[in-house]
Amino acid sequence: MTDKQFEEFLRNSAQDYNRPPEGAPTEEIWANIDEARSGGWQRSQWRESAPWWALGRGIAATIALWVFPLTAVGAGAALAINHWAGGDEPDLSSIVVEHQHQHQNQEHADCGDIDTRVAALNALLQMETEQALPILMDVLERRDACSVELRRRAVFLVSQHETDETVDLLLNAARNDPDFEVREQAVFWLGQLSSDEAVTALESILQNTDDVELQQKVVFSLSQHGSARAMEILREIALDSRANQETREQAIFWLGEEGSSEDVSALMDLYDELDNDELREKIVFSVSQSDASNAEQWLLGVARNDRESMDVRENAVFWLGQRESREAVDALESVLMEEDQELQEKAVFSLSQHGSARAMELLRGVVVDRNAHSETREQAIFWLGEEGSSQDIELLVDMYDRLDNQELKEKIIFSVSQNGDEDGIEWLLDLARDGDESVELRKNALFWAGEEGDLDAAAFKAIYDDAQNFEVKEQVIFVLSQMDDSHAVSELISIVRHERNEELRDKAIFWLGETDDPKAAEFLAELINRPAR
Repeated sequence: MTDKQFEEFLRNSAQDYNRPPEGAPTEEIWANIDEARSGGWQRSQWRESAPWWALGRGIAATIALWVFPLTAVGAGAALAINHWAGGDEPDLSSIVVEHQHQHQNQEHADCGDIDTRVAALNALLQMETEQALPILMDVLERRDACSVELRRRAVFLVSQHETDETVDLLLNAARNDPDFEVREQAVFWLGQLSSDEAVTALESILQNTDDVELQQKVVFSLSQHGSARAMEILREIALDSRANQETREQAIFWLGEEGSSEDVSALMDLYDELDNDELREKIVFSVSQSDASNAEQWLLGVARNDRESMDVRENAVFWLGQRESREAVDALESVLMEEDQELQEKAVFSLSQHGSARAMELLRGVVVDRNAHSETREQAIFWLGEEGSSQDIELLVDMYDRLDNQELKEKIIFSVSQNGDEDGIEWLLDLARDGDESVELRKNALFWAGEEGDLDAAAFKAIYDDAQNFEVKEQVIFVLSQMDDSHAVSELISIVRHERNEELRDKAIFWLGETDDPKAAEFLAELINRPAR
């Protein structure tokens, strides 16, 4: 794995470190839902002013994800989202029928005309509550195999006809329906109701189920309800040592995402009481994602606490780099003063990811600090090349001649090549030409200049012609062989024609055999058929 691939791996790992519970709507969908809510939409207004498919992108997208779950819908849901997000009237037959062809026909092969039943059920959304609710109640009471898909839709429809009975109906479905998808959707829609009774219902589900997956759905719904009591329940779950660990992790996550400063403070207090590193790492992440004004100082305290496990300390350093404040950079500067080399290297990485002017200034300071650990300086050189400006490349080039450490010089060569700066690439070629430089460093400069891929093959051939060292010439041949360029093939042919050293000629011939360029085949045939002298 190259350093660049490793960087990409770190970035992806950072993104994947704490994702929302599986099945939760994306942030974009929630933003759209909030937008629809803030607009003060009412069901009576929907019926009077617009067809149900024009309710707003957030509502439509939620319907697509939860009434037509992605695991069952596939392309049908994608089609629905495409119609609704654009505000166009959907082709209901294409949405419903495609979904049914992919999913319902497998489950309900003997259920008759399920399409018509679903269409009739969907129509209840536009009907007055006193007429629609009794029909939906009857559907939710059914337990025959052919009613599963109808019950899944009925849960959503009940939530949209909010009455004194709505909470009880959804709670009953969440507790007693034999189909898990019905139960989880009932939990989800309870979280969308504004009443305190909905929170009480969600709490009762938590207290009466051992189903961990359903518990996590309840945690998510409580976080989306957002009331003081809902968030209090999440804090209780996070603090409860008897609760399932995964459920506690989800509560911690959503307290960081949706909670108040009081919730974040509760997490900080809980951290000191835990002896479980996985839960501690979740709290570190949640605090880092919060708006708490003391988050940076708290994370710094974790990072500098040598009684903590190194994994937790390194996590704190990493997440400091993801906060965009000046205080985060100051905290990372403090970590650079720590004796632990691994922690210093994590701070260097985090500074590179922060990317602010002050963060990059600190990286440059590490590069020029002769008293810093060699490995820490190497990391700073690497990240300056990856994330730095042309001025940073000038700094690295200027430092090169003042170094006597071979490994640091090699790291500078690599970093300059990765930045792509034109002056930097020209410097690499000059280095390759320098007969006073060590052969290994000249070969390194040749290799990484060649990897840049935009240089003329003639520039490398000129270095070949001027070089007196066999290994340097050999490296030029290799670099030319790796260039996807007809001109490079021509330069290899030229080397074979004019090089007196038989070993170098043979190496050039070998690499000509590796290319598909017709010129190479013609030239090799010429060599094979050449008359004996």
